[in-house]
Amino acid sequence: MVATDDMPASSFNVPLVTRVADRLYAIDRGEILFTGAPHDALANEEVMRTLRS
Repeated sequence: MVATDDMPASSFNVPLVTRVADRLYAIDRGEILFTGAPHDALANEEVMRTLRS
């Protein structure tokens, strides 16, 4: 799951969220995998692997 500070979003909305969010959180099974800028999330292999699964 990927979420902004104000709006939770599923992985299906990643393109939209990366255009409107300043900061993203990638959470998998209750564990925060990533927090940071949208372009950094898309470049993070662990985040992308989790989103694809």
